[in-house]
Formats: sequence, C-alpha cells, structure tokens
Amino acid sequence: MMSSQQFFGALFLIAGSFVVLYGVRLFVETRAFFSRAGRSMGTVVRRVLRRPASWQPALYHPVVSFQTQDGEQVLLEVADPMVDTRCRVGTTFQVAYDGKDPKQVKVGMRQWYDVAMVFYLGLLVSAAGIVLTFQHLH
Repeated sequence: MMSSQQFFGALFLIAGSFVVLYGVRLFVETRAFFSRAGRSMGTVVRRVLRRPASWQPALYHPVVSFQTQDGEQVLLEVADPMVDTRCRVGTTFQVAYDGKDPKQVKVGMRQWYDVAMVFYLGLLVSAAGIVLTFQHLH
C-alpha cells in the first residue's frame, strides 16, 4: 500500500515532469523564433500604466517604435510589463521581431526568462517529488 507521502511524491514527480516537458516546448519555440527573428533597436515613445490591483506595484507596458530591416516603421505596445526605470520615454533596447509578422516581438532581458523559469519550476517540483517518494528508503 502506498503512503500519502509516496502518493504526493509521485504526483509531484509527474507534475514536475510535465512542467519540464512544457519548458522543452517553450525552449524549442523560442529558439525557432530567434532563428528567424530580425533585430533592431527600439525606442520607448510612450508607456501605458496598468495596475491590476491597488496594492500591487505600478507596471508599465512600453509603446516601442523600431524599424525592420526592410525599412518598415513599427509602433506597438509591448505585452510584457516593465518597471518604471526600464521603460521611461526615450529608453532604447534590443527588439527581436518575427520577420513575417513584425508585431510579434521579444524585448530586453525577458527573451529567455520564461523558458528559464519554467525549467526551474519543473526541476524544483520534480526534486520535491523524488524526495517525498524515496524518503522512506533511508
């Protein structure tokens, strides 16, 4: 009979494995995006304040202007929020854009952040599952 500790350990191990697999998928998609992406320097021309709740810190969505390699001028609001100091008007940063659809962008340092955090979470949950499952074997 399986103890509750072993049950939850197995559950965590399975869940962590699925999260790691999702991280692999994100890695493959992100790598594919960057293999076909064009790069340009973007400039923040304005920013949109979004505050989901009054107790949460203010986050801004920068509106960025950049020019593609084909000379097309693109103006868009970045979906990823940023803190005040990273997206003040006039701030410039690297923009990676999809060559087929320049409105699909990744900016700044967040280009690989999601991939890294998903892997990290998956590894932590899997490790917890391993510990819970095999703890009784000492």
